[in-house]
Parts: sequence; C-alpha cells; structure tokens
Amino acid sequence: MEWISLIVGFGLGLIASIWTSIVWERLDRIYNKPVRNFVDIRNRITSALVMYARCHAAPGFVPTDGSPILDQEHLQAAQQYRALSSELFAIIHAIPQKPKLNWWSRFSPAWHWSHYKVTQTNRDLPDRTRLLEAQRSLMGLSNSMFLPAGVKDDKREQAERNLESAKSITNALGIEDMN
Repeated sequence: MEWISLIVGFGLGLIASIWTSIVWERLDRIYNKPVRNFVDIRNRITSALVMYARCHAAPGFVPTDGSPILDQEHLQAAQQYRALSSELFAIIHAIPQKPKLNWWSRFSPAWHWSHYKVTQTNRDLPDRTRLLEAQRSLMGLSNSMFLPAGVKDDKREQAERNLESAKSITNALGIEDMN
C-alpha cells in the first residue's frame, strides 16, 4: 500500500510541476517579454537618436535631376528610424490590452483588471498613447531627413521640427534629456 501512495504522490508532484511550468511560461510571455522587448527597442532608439543627431539637426537635400542620393548617412538614418518605428509599433501591439467584455462580464469581481494596466503598473511602461506618439514621431523623423534641392530657406525650420520630434520621442519613451 505504501508503494501506491508513493506512486500517486510522485504522479501528483509531476503533474503539479508541469502545470506550474506551463503557467509560469504563459505569464512570462504575457507580462515580461513585452517589457523586455520594449526596453530593448527603447535602448536602440536612444542609440539611433544620439548617433544620427547631426542628420536630423541638418537635413540633407534630394537631387532634382533624378540622380542617386549622395549623402548616405542621412539615407541610413532615415532607414534606421523607419525600421525602429515599425518595430516599436509591433511591440506596442504585443503588450496585452484590456479585453473587450460583454455586459454580463462586468459583474465579475476582476472585470476591471487590464493586462496592460498590470504590466504598466509593475514595470513603469509609458502609457499606450505616449508610445504611439513616439512611434508616429519616429516615422515623421524618418520622412523628414531630406528636403528638395534648392529649398534652402526651409532647412532651418525643418531642422527645428526634427529636433522637436526627437525631443517628443525622448519624452514619450521616458528617455532622459540628451543634450
């Protein structure tokens, strides 16, 4: 009889450990992985903003005769900002949101809990609207690396707009001021 209780105890322990492992992996995928991805993309955005600061402070010119763009640094900066913007957009949508509930679900004691709010509270993630603002500003910065050739008067205004976009990105992502 002891061996039966030993086998049952071993089986229950094995089932409990498998169940705990599955639940832990699920919670890690829901709560921790998006946060790790966000921290990684924020670090890469910070690095790109510092590396290409000269490019958005002095936009390049696009040749009007159809010849290729000679300023490869501005072109590379525009491509890097666009890639980071699309990665940030994907990460924003990977962060769990509050599920849409039916009217009868509101009587449940936990109907108001949101995965995103729990994640945001525990890990100090910026608000979703601020993340989307940073994504749009990053895409706008990517689109404003060049001016049409011959438009020298707008270069200073474009540089100021680019610097303002960079500042809004750092504010929205919670990056400390980079002077």
